[in-house]
Amino acid sequence: MSAEPPTIDQAQLTGIICERPRNFAWFLGAGASRSAGLPTATDIIWDLKRRYYCQQENEDISRQDVHLEAVRSRIQSYLASKGFPVEWAPEEYSTCFEKIFGNDKERQRRYLAGILAEDKATLSVG
Repeated sequence: MSAEPPTIDQAQLTGIICERPRNFAWFLGAGASRSAGLPTATDIIWDLKRRYYCQQENEDISRQDVHLEAVRSRIQSYLASKGFPVEWAPEEYSTCFEKIFGNDKERQRRYLAGILAEDKATLSVG
């Protein structure tokens, strides 16, 4: 005979967490970034691609315009011609960071700190 695992309701769980908030860590999915007002990994990749393209081609493409399919297609084609990995490749994220920042880890940290700053996040529940 196997015993049923203990269960608690939402109110009990909330009470436990509120009593000892430092005892808990949360693993959130990528969508949590979006609902908190922060960029997702895909947003960051496209921002890095946009930056690289603009630097190399001496063009100015806004962060808003990079959401347009025609703009993304143009950037992706350009990057493919420069040996970047295909879209969604496992090494795409690290390659974009390397091409923009080289080995300068401090610049990478500043970039991420800027776009992931606490003042840019919003808390929404529900």
